[in-house]
Amino acid sequence: MFQKTIVGNYPRPSWLRESLLKAEGKQKKAGLAGKEVESLYVRGIAEVIAEFESCNLDLITDGQLRLTDALASFCENLEGFKMTGLIRYYDNNFYYRQPETTGKISWKNPVFEADFKQAKKLAKKKIKCVLPGPYTLARLCKNTFYKDTSDLMWDLSSAIASEAKALENAGCKFIQFDEPSLVYDRKLECGLDKIMDALKKVESSVSAITCLQAYFGGFNGSLAGLLDLKFDVIGFDLVEGKENLNFMQEYTPKKDLSLGILDSRNIRLEKPSVVKARVMQAVKLTSPKNVYINPNWGLELIPREYAVKKLKLLSNIVDELKEDSA
Repeated sequence: MFQKTIVGNYPRPSWLRESLLKAEGKQKKAGLAGKEVESLYVRGIAEVIAEFESCNLDLITDGQLRLTDALASFCENLEGFKMTGLIRYYDNNFYYRQPETTGKISWKNPVFEADFKQAKKLAKKKIKCVLPGPYTLARLCKNTFYKDTSDLMWDLSSAIASEAKALENAGCKFIQFDEPSLVYDRKLECGLDKIMDALKKVESSVSAITCLQAYFGGFNGSLAGLLDLKFDVIGFDLVEGKENLNFMQEYTPKKDLSLGILDSRNIRLEKPSVVKARVMQAVKLTSPKNVYINPNWGLELIPREYAVKKLKLLSNIVDELKEDSA
């Protein structure tokens, strides 16, 4: 039932950061030849994957080390975008290059297929891929072309669906779609019906296991319709969305769960007894077949030594949950 995983991004090894700075410069324009930079990434990804596996995670990513950020790295490969200046990512001490629309958005070629294939060669464990969800991506872009955010979201859902299909064709069997804006926004910029239509296009594009991952907040009753979508897994943040337990009690999701149980933005280590109680409460409320246990977001914002401590703590907690459930 319980599986250990990670949401997505992970701190780059310090040697990789320093080497890339020397190789590419601050503006990533000059330095080592492409093959030499590629060898740096391969070494870093291999190191991070080995670290995940040493923490006994069951389902891993490649650490998303190549991504400058979750948005620009995808959008800069689509038709209809240009990259603009840095803007704050939610309320984090983290910034992303904001994509701005210049025309109709369309997908050209696979963006992450090569990364997945490389990670698959390096890993002994199952690799999952992480893509932005259409609503969150539309919300965080600067729209200067489309009539409204809903139209932008619809074309983005087509591009995301094409990317997901390419990943599945490459052998990916688990795809996570990140939608933090669904729970972070106090008021949805697009109507829920339109958001659900966009999400339907995304999840129906593949037969792989699909996860709708939300974080930085909790679900409320107005979002209950999302449970009617065919995503196999719904991700709940139990750190910054403690109201999610009330939501589960009232609406009883009939899905597998992804539970964010450790604070990815704080180096403080949680008390295992408190975390275990929270997980078991969610399990008793929903009776899922599978429960994916992870930090509530990626661990990129904390020092790597603490990221490792968090993952080891997570692994120990899940092992105890398995023993208690045996």
